[in-house]
Amino acid sequence: MEPQHAKAQYDYNGKEERELSFHVNDIILVLKSDPSGWMKGELDGKQGWFPRSYVTIGDSNSTSTQAAAKSAASSADFPYMARAAYTYGGQEEKELSFKSGELIKVLKADPSGWMKGELNGKQGWFPETFIVPIRDEQVTQGAADSASIQPATAPAQPVSKPSPAEAPEKEKKDKDKNATHTDDTSWKGVLKFLNGFFKRRPTREELIRKKILPPEGDRLFGLDLQRVLDREQRTVPRFVTDAIAYLREHGIHEEGIFRLSASAAQLQEKRLALDYEHQVDLSGIKDHNLVAALFKLYIRELPGGVIGTAPLAELGAVVGDLEATAAVLDRLPACKRDFMKTVMPLLAEVAEIPENRMDANNIAIIFGQNIFEQVGAFDPDVLKNQHAVLKTMVENWAAIAGMLA
Repeated sequence: MEPQHAKAQYDYNGKEERELSFHVNDIILVLKSDPSGWMKGELDGKQGWFPRSYVTIGDSNSTSTQAAAKSAASSADFPYMARAAYTYGGQEEKELSFKSGELIKVLKADPSGWMKGELNGKQGWFPETFIVPIRDEQVTQGAADSASIQPATAPAQPVSKPSPAEAPEKEKKDKDKNATHTDDTSWKGVLKFLNGFFKRRPTREELIRKKILPPEGDRLFGLDLQRVLDREQRTVPRFVTDAIAYLREHGIHEEGIFRLSASAAQLQEKRLALDYEHQVDLSGIKDHNLVAALFKLYIRELPGGVIGTAPLAELGAVVGDLEATAAVLDRLPACKRDFMKTVMPLLAEVAEIPENRMDANNIAIIFGQNIFEQVGAFDPDVLKNQHAVLKTMVENWAAIAGMLA
């Protein structure tokens, strides 16, 4: 596919290095689309995968920005001022990186759609679609050096710069001015500081005692499911049933449920509380997205996933055959079969509520990497299989559940 722009409709926090994280309203350069519902994109110089349902493709602002940039390039003299409409992260030395809202001096345009500009003394190339030319009335006092930078409609003026003969001397003076001198005394001070720091660093046992780190064998998150059940004397962890009850009451009708992010600080705080106390009174939590995030995180961190790679392969081979699907699920360990029988009704219920905009396709995209075991490098074919299997189960869970032992 041809690269195109997409606008983020929700925050997305990738859990793995191969995923691309972004915030609502970020503009992402889409490089590739996969039938599984995932896309590969680029933001601030980083590339990665993200769910298609989190963005809107072909934001109209991109078209207007491109038209404005082309119009300015064809009708205005250089240099002129432009404002960055989106953040751009250059990947090569010859490219110019900038953030949304910054003012750029445009020096020249190329028919290929790239422009050369200057920002903070650095020059480089960038795509013309990332800027909007600034007209006379848009230039604010102090926003740019008006003696050397002109609006898009103004004639160009000479830009003051050192002559070829002066340049080497100026560069030498600048280097001398910015040079940093270190001596033995300063290094001794650094070594003394580091020595004291490492001596003061608390042990792991101290951090666990102060409840900064979770206990190794007695936590909730990341602990083997059967160990949790043995400790609690239950068939499904207490937190899971509490979270499902909370979300049914407060979250399943909310738009973006399971997609919108929660406060990272609150998420860590509640996670540690659950690791130490094993249960938390969820009724006092006002943000349903926080409970949804904890719910997803707990499932994601189950060792081996709820469904491992071997049963996933079996399920992928019988997609659409509900009886065969039920037979594979029946062969899961009892603790994981009971877990699926508890969690899947909630996901199926969420998918049937139009106002939350979380249909079976979106549920499969988001929970595919939570429910299924994740091993090895990023593989689009595995994602497709996970998506197809989970989407089928969400859409047909009532029938499948009726066939389970």
